[in-house]
Amino acid sequence: MKKQIIIVIGILMAINATAALSIRNLQINEILTLVDNDKKRITEKQLPQKVKDAINDSESLKQMTLKEVYEVTESETKTYELVFDFGGVLKIAKFDAEGKEIKR
Repeated sequence: MKKQIIIVIGILMAINATAALSIRNLQINEILTLVDNDKKRITEKQLPQKVKDAINDSESLKQMTLKEVYEVTESETKTYELVFDFGGVLKIAKFDAEGKEIKR
């Protein structure tokens, strides 16, 4: 009986680890989709001041490390995609030029 319980626990741990790897791969794939012809990597200094202010006003984003910044131009409208790192977990936030976060 104890061996069966240990085996079940081992299987559950393996399933959990597999799920975590799948989530991590999805995050990496999401970042890779950022690189398109209409997206240009820029520096944090090149962000509009209103976007910088929105980041500084957000309690959650202030706690994260900004890793990458992209300027996206679609039909002459510019938006900004930012990749943040929070302890190994990546978050992508999108803002318009006025500093308003665009929810997916």
